[in-house]
Amino acid sequence: MSSHRFNEMHYLDNGSSFVSPSEFVHANCGSKLAARVGDLPVLCGHFDASRVDLSPGTPRSGGWQSLVLDGLPVLAFHAQVGRDVLYWFADASDPCVWSALDKWHAAGKMVLAASFARDRVWILKLEYQPGQQLDGLRHAAQRDGSSREKFARLMLRLAEGDALKALAATVVGSEGDVGHVQFCMVCTKETPRLYLHNVIALLPPQIAAAVTCTAMPVVRPASKAH
Repeated sequence: MSSHRFNEMHYLDNGSSFVSPSEFVHANCGSKLAARVGDLPVLCGHFDASRVDLSPGTPRSGGWQSLVLDGLPVLAFHAQVGRDVLYWFADASDPCVWSALDKWHAAGKMVLAASFARDRVWILKLEYQPGQQLDGLRHAAQRDGSSREKFARLMLRLAEGDALKALAATVVGSEGDVGHVQFCMVCTKETPRLYLHNVIALLPPQIAAAVTCTAMPVVRPASKAH
């Protein structure tokens, strides 16, 4: 059984995200974050702090990769914290993603943010030089009516198997050097979050059955008698 099964996803009710979400946000004017990043889009994802070494002095770095996973073009932004790796995966056919990346390109900077429980946020600002490789991916990624579903299925497959750790080895050096690996999916108006109620149909039958049985019923307050 994979040690990365479900990517620590939660599926308690129809209101829970089945895959951890991330999105492009802007810092509030006058905030400390705005002083650091200006009006650059910040790619903010949600992660589990218990699976990453956030102690002071832990080496940190980051970057991006253009990938083809299961035949789909994907943009993978990553942060390495010691032996642990955090990923932000984006659908390369999503025009909203490219709109944000164009702003990064113009500034020559990219900004990743990892959000943890108790309002703890870690910011990583990096040089951003996309080059011809990314231009090629942009033109090759054709969006059609099935793009959303294909990307959703890919995110679910990554959450279930060991491919994530193998991918992280390309960042860290070797699989033996990889600690914990987590990922989130970049959500936009074109790529919605994956909630339990809209992913059951995408899951393999055996997983769908297990999730349906595990999901806790939503308890609603009883209506008052009039």
